[in-house]
Amino acid sequence: MAAADYTSLVQSIYISYFGRPADTFGLANFAGKLNTLKAPLTVNGLTAAYKTSAAIKSLIDSFGTSDESIALYGNDTVAFVSAIYNNVLNRTPDFDGLVFWVKEINAGNLSKANASLAIMAGAVNNTSPQGLIDAQVLANKVIIAGNFTTAIDTGVELGAYSGNTAAAAARDMLKTVTATTVPATFQATVDATIVAIVSASIPVVNVALTSSIADTIVGGANSEIINGTLGGTGTLSGFDSVDGGAGNDTLNLVDVSINGTTKIAASVVIKNVETINVSSTQAVDIDTNGYAGVTALNIQSTGVDIVKAAAATSVNVIDTAGAVTVTGGNNVSVTTTAGKVEVNNAAGNVTVATNGSGVVAIVGGKNIVTNSASDVTISKVSGSVAVTTTTGAISVQGGTDVSIVSKANAGNVSVGAAVATTTDTTTGKQTISNIADIATGNVTIANSTTTAGLTTYGASATNVYTNGGASVSVSGSAGGAITDVGTTMLAPSTGVAAVAGTSKLTTVALTGVSGATTVTSDALVNLAMTKVSAGVTATVAGAHALTIASAANASTVTDATATAVTITTSGTAADMLALTAEKAAALTVGGTGAAFTLGALALGTAASVTATSLTVNGSVAADLGNLSAQTKLSGVDAAANTGGVTAVMGTTASFTGGTGADIVTVGATTKAIVTGDGNDTVIMTSATVGTGGSIAGGAGTDTLSISAASAAAASLSAVFATKVTGFEHLTLTAASNETVDLSVLGTYNYVSVSGADGLTLNNVTSGVTLALTGAGAAYNVNGGSPFITGVSDVLNVTLTDGSGAGVVFGAVAALNVETIAITTADTQAKASGTFSDSFAVSGNSAKSITVGGNAGLVLTADGAALTSVDASGITLGGFAFTSGALAAAASIKGSASGTNTVNFVAATKAVTYTGGAGNDVVTAGNTSNVITLGEGASNSVNAGDGNNTITGGAKIDFVTVGSGNNTVSLGNGSNTFTATSGNNTYVGGTGVDTISVGGGVNTITTGTGADVINFTASAANGNSYSTIMDAHAGMKINFGAGAGALNKVSLTLAGTAVFQDYLDAATAGKGEVGVAAGALAYFVFGGNTYVVTDHSDATTYQNGADSVVKLVGIVDMSVSTVASGIVTLH
Repeated sequence: MAAADYTSLVQSIYISYFGRPADTFGLANFAGKLNTLKAPLTVNGLTAAYKTSAAIKSLIDSFGTSDESIALYGNDTVAFVSAIYNNVLNRTPDFDGLVFWVKEINAGNLSKANASLAIMAGAVNNTSPQGLIDAQVLANKVIIAGNFTTAIDTGVELGAYSGNTAAAAARDMLKTVTATTVPATFQATVDATIVAIVSASIPVVNVALTSSIADTIVGGANSEIINGTLGGTGTLSGFDSVDGGAGNDTLNLVDVSINGTTKIAASVVIKNVETINVSSTQAVDIDTNGYAGVTALNIQSTGVDIVKAAAATSVNVIDTAGAVTVTGGNNVSVTTTAGKVEVNNAAGNVTVATNGSGVVAIVGGKNIVTNSASDVTISKVSGSVAVTTTTGAISVQGGTDVSIVSKANAGNVSVGAAVATTTDTTTGKQTISNIADIATGNVTIANSTTTAGLTTYGASATNVYTNGGASVSVSGSAGGAITDVGTTMLAPSTGVAAVAGTSKLTTVALTGVSGATTVTSDALVNLAMTKVSAGVTATVAGAHALTIASAANASTVTDATATAVTITTSGTAADMLALTAEKAAALTVGGTGAAFTLGALALGTAASVTATSLTVNGSVAADLGNLSAQTKLSGVDAAANTGGVTAVMGTTASFTGGTGADIVTVGATTKAIVTGDGNDTVIMTSATVGTGGSIAGGAGTDTLSISAASAAAASLSAVFATKVTGFEHLTLTAASNETVDLSVLGTYNYVSVSGADGLTLNNVTSGVTLALTGAGAAYNVNGGSPFITGVSDVLNVTLTDGSGAGVVFGAVAALNVETIAITTADTQAKASGTFSDSFAVSGNSAKSITVGGNAGLVLTADGAALTSVDASGITLGGFAFTSGALAAAASIKGSASGTNTVNFVAATKAVTYTGGAGNDVVTAGNTSNVITLGEGASNSVNAGDGNNTITGGAKIDFVTVGSGNNTVSLGNGSNTFTATSGNNTYVGGTGVDTISVGGGVNTITTGTGADVINFTASAANGNSYSTIMDAHAGMKINFGAGAGALNKVSLTLAGTAVFQDYLDAATAGKGEVGVAAGALAYFVFGGNTYVVTDHSDATTYQNGADSVVKLVGIVDMSVSTVASGIVTLH
């Protein structure tokens, strides 16, 4: 081994401990000592040897006792550990790691040098993702540190790289090294750092020019700062001579004049001054071409500036008010707020920043960065170009990579130039004469404005010419041409240098393009399109495969030479592309887009293509359109697609579906149509399948859609069912009065029809669904022999419409079907519940009808066999039903939410009715019914003469009954109950009830509230009276017209008096105990209070004329009031 073998190890130790590259002598000395000790060459080996070799330990520990170590860390162990982490890994230590190392050092278990080695070894050995990054950071730092030390190769540099200032500069340089740093590329930073260190080491001497006629200044090795003035009594006069000498010198000039233009007299001699700074409040006109050694010219002014400089001089102009023209110079930077900016023939990079309205014109230069509010013209540039503008037009000629960012209202954009040729007069051959005007790198153009998240794309023309770039991206354009001039390269003539390169443009990305665009490149393979609304034509010489990345387009792609095309869609917006690819034999559509539509397709139309194929994959829902004109298409393979495919197939192309929901339209196909595992639909346009053809549904719930006429014809033979298999649902279109035999056609359990007038379905099975999707008239469903013998056959009927208005769906006659289950479906975006559909069930077979869904229904079903009608499954909308002459006891339930209008007057047997949450309007017959009203705001019952049991809801109920004996219990609303001659039991709630009863024996409990009880007829005799169970203050009792004042005379009879005696006494007439004829009287008998109305002229109680009402308990009638026959209790 030799000392040089330890270079990398020593650099890593310096980096770890001091954070900087080793100095030349330190590196040689330390490497020599390691070599003498035959120390290991690696960090891991040295860490191990530190524990066993006292000499190596002593050498490593010497770092901790050095002056530099003491100056950096002192006795602060926390600062030391943190510095090592940052030096080696570019990050601070985690808390646990910091605590561990500090404790170990403070306890004397580790020296600082040993800890430094151990931390570095940990970075080298850690194989975690973060550990690999740490190791790469250290590796890059070691290489760059080695490059730094090697680059210090002069005596001046050796002397400059010493002391804290120089070490800090080198330390700052290494802090910028990361895992992705390329050492070779970083060398420019290394060189610049050394130059800065050397410059900082040179002493500075200030020199002032005087007002004498001729100052002669000759500098030495120091860095002189020479200060002078211009204009008026300026100290830099025409006979002055300034020689900066060997140092890094600066000449500062301030124009002290008020008017005019700042200039340096042509006779002034200036040389060996590296930096000239000029400050002026007016225009500046300076030419430094004659000043040898000037490397930097800095100007601050407010007027029109004209600046000329040599190729070695970097120019920086800051102008607050005027136009600027710079000719020559190395790196040129111009900042201004007004006026035109021209930069001509710069040897280095050019940067222009202007917020003014003036144009920017740059000729020559390497890398260009500029912004402007107006037009930008750049030509003859050799490096990269970055342009930002707001409204102007942009022209760039030459350069490598080009980036342009502009607002949506900016002008036209051109990059490069159309090819110009020169013809050799001897050979006649042509060459491209303007090849230098064409960009050789990638081009990116972004022309748009985003406000509040909404992007508006530009609509100006965009033309791009490249020669060597792999990609062009255009965002916001009215269209134009994108051309790789390699496609039109011409063979050079003899003796003329060949034009460099061939076609290399592989990728073009277009976004927000509204006009026709042509792409010309023999290397094109990738075309990305987003929100493109115009046609794109690709011109490529020779066969190639084209991949199109598509999103939110409405466009057409034309490629005359592609042999295979792949369209990959993405995004959440609808996407449409039409394609013309006459030589393409294969098209693949895929991706993750929400929906893709294949527009007009011309695939493989060239004579050289004998057959084409179309493959669909990915999760995109793809609409392939009408493929019937693709006569060369062998088939569509969508087996790998999960989003579903829609296609109209020709009769000679096959189809294979995937797991999505496919919709395939096909005629008398001669090929296999196989849908996948999704819920697929096949639309047949023929009543037959072609020779050799077959149609098969997959594992999902599949639908065959066919005209009713074709289905009727197909069901006359068993052949159809052998060729069309695997379908569960049948959709019949254009139905009228056809007859379809389902048992012959296939195994269908669901039939969908949009309106018919007499359609007959024969041999259906129990549980079949008849789905009606439009207005119709009549349907006949016949189950055949199974239905004749069955006792629980079911027909499901769905009524579907999204119009927002009720639909008359017609009537179904279902012979021998016991149960009909009806479902309404409002398919609006949001179901309204504001309308009701109409549907009728004909015949006398149905025993049970159920109704559910999210739309109301008007049901007509007059069959006498019904025993149950249940509409409680309606979650939104009302229910209306009028029964026939029901022959058996029946149950009727209303909608769960809407208004129910139910009439069962014709029923011959008792009906049990149950309402829902909406209003109930119930009309009952003369049977003894049980009616339970719902929770609507206002319910009503109009019952016949049967003995009904009626239960009200919680709100307002209106109940009217006939002559039957009814039991009525209403809720806490303000209810109304009206009866005629029956014996009724009434119970009210907390509301104000109004009860009207006739001459029956009624039992009335009103509940609390200012209730009103009307007696409209007299009972048959004095022992047939109505009873008020809860007479209370506020109650009003109306004894009818003609009733007089309440007789408040106490009727006290002998102890042997019976009830009839009291009745007679209360109606004794004028002259008897003071009771007037037609008056009201009351008495207490048996602990209860009775009120008697005397309607006759007789002196005793007259049955059928006079009346009596019992008030349970002793009620103090003396405080009651009477008005117009109405007694108000107090």
